[in-house]
Amino acid sequence: MFLKSLKIEGSDGLIRQIDFKKGVNLIVDNSLGSDDSGNNIGKTTIIRLIDYCLGGKGENISTDPEFKTTAGIKDFLIRKKVLLTLILVESLDIAGSPSITIERNFLPRTEAILRINGEKYTLHGKNKFSEELTRKMFGCDEGKPTFRQIISKNIRDEKERLNNVLKVLHPTTTSVEYEALYQFWFGVHTNEAVAYQKIREQIRKQEAYRSQLANEFDVTEFSIIKDIEQSITALKKRKKELDLEEDYQAQLDSFDKIKGDIIKTGTQLSTVTLRRKLIEESARALEDDVSQVSTDEIKRLYEEAKLLLPILQRSFEESLAFHNQMVKNKLAYITKELPALSEEERTLKRRMNELEAQANEFKALFQKCQTLEILEKINTELQSLIERHAKLCEQKRIWESCLTEIDRLKSQAVNYADQSRSLNDQIDDNLERFNRILKKISMELYGEQHKLLRKPVDNTGKPLDFLQFELRGVTSNPGTGEKKGQITAFDLAYIEFAEEMEIPHLNFILHDQIENIDGRQIIKILEKLVPTIHCQYVAPILRDKVPIGIDLERYTIIQLSKEDKLFKF
Repeated sequence: MFLKSLKIEGSDGLIRQIDFKKGVNLIVDNSLGSDDSGNNIGKTTIIRLIDYCLGGKGENISTDPEFKTTAGIKDFLIRKKVLLTLILVESLDIAGSPSITIERNFLPRTEAILRINGEKYTLHGKNKFSEELTRKMFGCDEGKPTFRQIISKNIRDEKERLNNVLKVLHPTTTSVEYEALYQFWFGVHTNEAVAYQKIREQIRKQEAYRSQLANEFDVTEFSIIKDIEQSITALKKRKKELDLEEDYQAQLDSFDKIKGDIIKTGTQLSTVTLRRKLIEESARALEDDVSQVSTDEIKRLYEEAKLLLPILQRSFEESLAFHNQMVKNKLAYITKELPALSEEERTLKRRMNELEAQANEFKALFQKCQTLEILEKINTELQSLIERHAKLCEQKRIWESCLTEIDRLKSQAVNYADQSRSLNDQIDDNLERFNRILKKISMELYGEQHKLLRKPVDNTGKPLDFLQFELRGVTSNPGTGEKKGQITAFDLAYIEFAEEMEIPHLNFILHDQIENIDGRQIIKILEKLVPTIHCQYVAPILRDKVPIGIDLERYTIIQLSKEDKLFKF
């Protein structure tokens, strides 16, 4: 898919119409001299608006990511009801090529606009925006990797994506998620990653449950269960040798059975209660994480700064709402077992009350009977052993059940891991093709070969469980400019590789800060490399950083200045 156009409209009419073309697309400042820096006029914002249309959060449009400052842009976007319309096409060379039209504004809740080809979508829940884009652009249902993960290397405007070739996601992203992403990029996509991630989460929860049980149970006592059984058998034999009425003995046996049921039910009840409390503790920890800050108090604290930061409160509320919603979603997920556990707990409590009532009836009966002292002693000792035996047996059952479940989940995880390794072996063949293209581009750019290799071990020499890569070249520790050049070489090589392998992909690259690249390499990128690849290279650049000899008129799609900023205010 190629970028065709980005239209910015407000309540007063059209603000900007930016048309893209195949090849190089430069966003340039129209600075006139040394006093006109060309900064803070909206060059990078164009990239961020495109990212927003493709499902981005959009905070970096109105807030500087580094300094967390605002310049009234958010107020403008909302007050003027700014609407973005992004059009993508399969080909810029063929008239009437299939296209996707995305519309999105900055208004909240019911006033929000999020449309694809005129149809309304939502960011979350049913009719999800990213799922539809995944289907339309990549021909598959959204799972893992997500749509935003797939396109992450196409839009390089934030720290992780600017400084890393492949580690382009949030720092907390797991190795499992990265493996699914790499498999997609290199043509061996599978939905197994989603199931694998779920199993890993189940293993984590089950192991936490095992730790809780280990604190509650003394597992070393399980070894004496047989000794207790032998003692119970011996005591019962002694009871039979006593001369007792048959009816009395039957009542004693019934009483013993009830006491055993009480112990078993009590152990089950304590286990269910333990499980419920564990979930409730996790829920309370999440609830504590839900910010309860009063926006009215914040408003009073910042009253004096109101003129300088008029939209501070609105930004705080939205960040607060987003944070709390994420925590609430996680809270709903971990507490979904609570209703069933609570019902089971109530059932066990009712059963316990019934059993204790029956036991009390027997106690009243036995108190009326004249029993031998030796029988009472046997009964007391026997009852103590029965209770201990029942408790240990139930604890052992629960403990072994937990261990069995962990083993089952780990066995499934191993199966998924084996399937994943099989897919990763297929990647090796594709890597040969990719590296052939990367070598050609890196030789043209730097006169040296770069190569993407699979990492078999980590930095300590331990074998890696998940797919990882490293980009190798002659320079082991490249500077900022050369690193940017390596990233550009990789991104261009990937598009050519994906075209050759017919892997679903986007044909555009959005790169910020290309002025960090040496001027000679910028010339090679713009005039020798990009024109040979079926792609678009979109980049903002300061006019005074453009190397001499570059035909700006040929490559420029929009010029901005202090007097003519992107939003014209």
